[in-house]
Amino acid sequence: MRPRDFVINERFNGDEQFWSKSDVAQMLVKRREHIDSRKSNLVMGGYGNIDLSSPGTFFIAFCSKQEIAPTWSFWSLPCLKYDHAIVMALWLNSTFALFNLLKNRTEVRGTNVKWRKKDIENLPVPDLNKMSVKEITLAKTLLKKLNKMNFPCLIDQLETSYIGRLKIDLYFAKILKMKITEEEIIRLQKDLGSRLRKMQKMMQRD
Repeated sequence: MRPRDFVINERFNGDEQFWSKSDVAQMLVKRREHIDSRKSNLVMGGYGNIDLSSPGTFFIAFCSKQEIAPTWSFWSLPCLKYDHAIVMALWLNSTFALFNLLKNRTEVRGTNVKWRKKDIENLPVPDLNKMSVKEITLAKTLLKKLNKMNFPCLIDQLETSYIGRLKIDLYFAKILKMKITEEEIIRLQKDLGSRLRKMQKMMQRD
């Protein structure tokens, strides 16, 4: 199991070494308020730097039934309900969203990028209020299937048109009534994969 991130929000015996301020009680009150303000069912990388070509980068966004408070590497994106978080996590991991995110990224170095608040706010997203119960159910079913798949890293997903990624893109192409064929989706995936490779090579030359 990978190590987890921990945050201290209560006093305990022998904890003096962790505090740099004398008014620990008040600091903990503010810390708990801050943690609560960060809780959501949907989180997205890119608040801090994210390397899109890293072998350890598989997805950009994640959803959770239980609200979580992510570290400052992630954006916390509140949703009205978990079903909405599922759709948005799928969307943010789609090739269509990635296309827009790459176009509006804040470049750090090569494929190391981040996104500012305005970039997230301006990202086109599906109108959740106009989605039917059937479309939401299809999203939930799709997520269950994807959770059983062994995804390669993001850049490999794009270069090989990995079936899991293709399923996400075809789902949104259908419910959003996009005039795009499967072949055109595959071409878009490969184009983005090629773009990431070029960005990666530029980073390696620095």
